[in-house]
Amino acid sequence: MLSECLLAGRSVVIVGEFGFGKSYLASAVAELLRTEGIEPVTLLGLHRDGTTALDGSPRAGGLDDALGFITERIEAGPPASAAPVVVHVDDAQTLHPRIMRRLTELAEAGTVALLLTSTPVALGSAPGSTPDGDHRYDRDTVRAINELWIERGAERVDVAPLTAREADELLAQVMPDAVFDTVSRALIFANSGGSPQLIKELAAAVHALDPTESPIAAFSNLPAQSPRILDLLQHQLRVLTERQLTALAALHVTGPIPLGVLGAAATRSDLRVLSQHGFIASDYASTQLVVPGTLFAGAAFEIADPDRVHQVTGAFGESILRDVDHLPSPAQAIAIAGQWGYDEEPAALAEWGEERVADVLLAAASGSNRQGEYVRAERFALRSRRLRGSVLADVERSRSLAQRGRQRSALTVLAEADVRGATHPELARLVIWWSELAVSLPDAETELGRLFDTVTLWVDDGLAGPCLATGVAVVRANVTGDQEAAIRLGDPLLRDPSADLATRIVAGCLTALLLCHTGRCGRALDAIDVLDTLIDDISPATVAFGSVDYRAKVRGTEAVIRCTAGFDVGLATDSTVELLSRPDALDDRYLLAAISMVAALVALHEGDDARATVELRSAQQRLDPFDIAGWRPWMLVQLALVSARRGDASATRRKLAASIGRTTLEGQHAWFNAILAFVPGEGADTRTERDRAITLMLDQDDPMGSAVGAWGVFELFRLGAQSERVVDRLERVASLTDAPLLHAKAAYARALVEVDPGRLDASACRFARMNAFGLAADASRHAAVIHASLGDHAAAQQSRAHAERQEWRRASDQGALPAPIVEPETTATLTRRELEVATLAATGRSDREIAQTLFLSVRTVESHLYQARLKLGVASRRGLAAALGVEPSA
Repeated sequence: MLSECLLAGRSVVIVGEFGFGKSYLASAVAELLRTEGIEPVTLLGLHRDGTTALDGSPRAGGLDDALGFITERIEAGPPASAAPVVVHVDDAQTLHPRIMRRLTELAEAGTVALLLTSTPVALGSAPGSTPDGDHRYDRDTVRAINELWIERGAERVDVAPLTAREADELLAQVMPDAVFDTVSRALIFANSGGSPQLIKELAAAVHALDPTESPIAAFSNLPAQSPRILDLLQHQLRVLTERQLTALAALHVTGPIPLGVLGAAATRSDLRVLSQHGFIASDYASTQLVVPGTLFAGAAFEIADPDRVHQVTGAFGESILRDVDHLPSPAQAIAIAGQWGYDEEPAALAEWGEERVADVLLAAASGSNRQGEYVRAERFALRSRRLRGSVLADVERSRSLAQRGRQRSALTVLAEADVRGATHPELARLVIWWSELAVSLPDAETELGRLFDTVTLWVDDGLAGPCLATGVAVVRANVTGDQEAAIRLGDPLLRDPSADLATRIVAGCLTALLLCHTGRCGRALDAIDVLDTLIDDISPATVAFGSVDYRAKVRGTEAVIRCTAGFDVGLATDSTVELLSRPDALDDRYLLAAISMVAALVALHEGDDARATVELRSAQQRLDPFDIAGWRPWMLVQLALVSARRGDASATRRKLAASIGRTTLEGQHAWFNAILAFVPGEGADTRTERDRAITLMLDQDDPMGSAVGAWGVFELFRLGAQSERVVDRLERVASLTDAPLLHAKAAYARALVEVDPGRLDASACRFARMNAFGLAADASRHAAVIHASLGDHAAAQQSRAHAERQEWRRASDQGALPAPIVEPETTATLTRRELEVATLAATGRSDREIAQTLFLSVRTVESHLYQARLKLGVASRRGLAAALGVEPSA
């Protein structure tokens, strides 16, 4: 530990960028020293006026005062027999070189041990005096700090931005009882810039939110709600120059913008600095969009010069509008249209024309709806509509009304839209939104019938192609519970080259999900292959102003299918992680819902009910009320099953009642009632009541499809309905599907009913190969009990070991545990010497001790250690210990 180094008289240098926790780490070490009876003497680097703060007090002095302070407090300190003198210096790189030299001389003489913090930029500075944010530092100061850890044996600790994996591990350590959904974890990491302290603060703020509140909406208000978070953000921003701060503040207004346009506010070197500190990211692969860290941009906006930000934003607008071939993104359009005001005619009309200005206003309406600014969205949409009639403007106005609880008014806007002259993609966008809006209403079937009749009239009048009416028919068939009819209509529509792309993709995704629900998972993935060929043909104009990201819709649908069926769950989860890293991912409702659905399915596979609950609620929040695919009843049933497994009867009944209220299918009612029969209530449920409930359920067809039905039967089996009849039904339903997960569940149920430990072990292995670690552990535990009862204790021990291994895999997959062994591919990238140095460092040896052990120079040891950290992707010795499976010293 660092405190032990200081107690032994060894100095410590903590190196890190501004805001990444080096000062907090040093403060924690100082607190540990105080528990040992040592009060560190504290100095602080240069203030803006060139003075040095002395002993952590408000008083400050110049060079002579600081040197006199050192002589008085340190050189004339306690005798050698007393506790060592520890000098704590924050921002040591900003000290005057004479102060730094005097401190290092005292450290070399053994009079003091230094606890320093410094920036890595300072340690690599060029000759001469170099700026450091608001400060300047001297090369002699830098050289003195370098010598401390390179030549004089000081312990150097690098505090670097955390990776996403390290951030998850930190959350597990500091808030072990909290469970965050996947999207919230992504938001916490994306908005922290990798700062451990900010991650902790954001996690605490998110954990304190009302569980019914969207974390995405709440995040935009966190800086204003929490002065502590705003202080931390501004602390990190102190590294920026005025020009860099202005660029970041302008991004708060504009959102993602092209890299070239941002050059109006910052140079390439400025952008590199912003990127290195985690304040911005760039999607270089496709769009060259610069994406701001939302909270950092908001904090920059709080402290930047507003006139300068307004000037830069205006320059962005002119640059974008002058590029006649460039269609402004919604975020850019908001910045441009926002300068025109809401009521007066835009001044740009004379120069750019009605068509161009209407496009900007329409894009601004779309962006405002995405950001939750619904009143502003309606104003932009109405202004665009006045300049140029467009069904897309009607769609955006309807969206803004619906999001404010005015669904009937939103429907009226769509029904009164003038579709003459509308293109096929525009009509498809209107119909897709009308469908989503219709299914959110209690009389969904009636509203979908009204939509179908309207679209049929358009087709008869030659205003729309017949594919639009077919698309509505697919949605209506699904809502009314006729999945086979929906598939019969949707599959040919998906493959119809004469239909417009948007309709084909939306109908194709729904068809693929229904094929999966009904057990035809192979055909579902075939449909995904067709969709893959379609999304390559989508032009930017097709989705320019819509809120549907068709590529994300296809990828999310595929991931849900793979997890439901058990086809390569690892691939599905990896693909959702990639989707979440997209620049616009956090603005796409369907994508976030799909990611939450996949995370919920994986949690259910792994037997992690707590995580499954938060993920299901997250998915429900984003799909509800515009749930074309009809996932809401399924999600409520899963939440009810989680409550049932915990024995919470009231929660189970409440959730199933909500599910029953959303469906008129008698088969679903029987299924729900069967679940209720196996939940302990206020009075004891008799065996006769349970048998009757099971019989009623088994007499029904599978109302939600073979795959979903088999899932439900299996969960009933786990709740206690472990009879031959239930297993027979499960096997029959599973035999109608090609989903490997359902086949494995049926085999597991049969082995358990027949008390066959060998087949239970085989089932455990099948589950493990599908990443269903929780089910694998359950099967192995049951096998171990049966093996032991038969006297085969060796087999029982093997089964118990397999169960423990699956439990560890589940915990490790969530970032809660380090790897217990070194995987061959992990160390293969290290040279023999790098592995030797890294292993010794992981056990707690200092760089000087490693150098003496291996007969190397300290510089060579540092070089090997740097390469090892880089290759293993870790930033600390503790990280090396976890990556190499080494037990760090206490």
